[in-house]
Amino acid sequence: MGGYRGSLWDRFRFSFRQLPRVVRILIWTQGILYLALLMLGDSAETRFVHTWLAYKPSDALSGRVWTLLTSVPFHFANEPMSVLFDIAILWTLGGMFAHRWSQTHFLFFYLAGGVGGGVLHFLLYLLFPEQLSFAVLGASGASFALFAAFWLIFGESAVSVFGSSPFKGKYLFFALFGLEALFFFTGTNTHFPAEVGGVVIGWFLVTGRWRPAKAAAYFSSLTLGWKRHRQEQLKRRFRVLH
Repeated sequence: MGGYRGSLWDRFRFSFRQLPRVVRILIWTQGILYLALLMLGDSAETRFVHTWLAYKPSDALSGRVWTLLTSVPFHFANEPMSVLFDIAILWTLGGMFAHRWSQTHFLFFYLAGGVGGGVLHFLLYLLFPEQLSFAVLGASGASFALFAAFWLIFGESAVSVFGSSPFKGKYLFFALFGLEALFFFTGTNTHFPAEVGGVVIGWFLVTGRWRPAKAAAYFSSLTLGWKRHRQEQLKRRFRVLH
């Protein structure tokens, strides 16, 4: 595969054909649905999607919990960068992990990240209802669940972006996550709560700490580490006073 030669379009098609079927289906689904909403404009069909399939915390509170899932494959017509980002993540990280895991496992992980992003958005909405009452479409939670898996599994591996000098993959994750946080606090990124939720779900699923035994062991180790840290601080203060 590394020796394949041809035009840019040929390499593009060849790369797409190498993706697992589940990833290709997800890419086609998101791309077609975005183009459909773009062409439909302000139509009855578009209003139906925005009303009944888009995720809005207040609607979920009134019983439309299915929107946690139905909002994932759609994107607002005025957010082309969002759909391009989600497709790019699917193409790169989705292809990587769908080959590494079973396709069923990958699909569960991806959708769990999308739903988990909506759940965290909802929980934050209960605390800040005026700031987080906006509707959301897109796979941001799912995309950042994959990004979290990349950070946890390949974070120490060297990566290069657009021909840059190699650096650790975890720095790419932290840089992008920090950039998304900055955009959110400046009012230009409504997807950040879902992205945080996706990272949390990705962390739990990759580490296995959603299991009670592993979670208890992890938090026990954190508590023990904090106690040791406090003991060292007290010893240093005692030596200084002495």
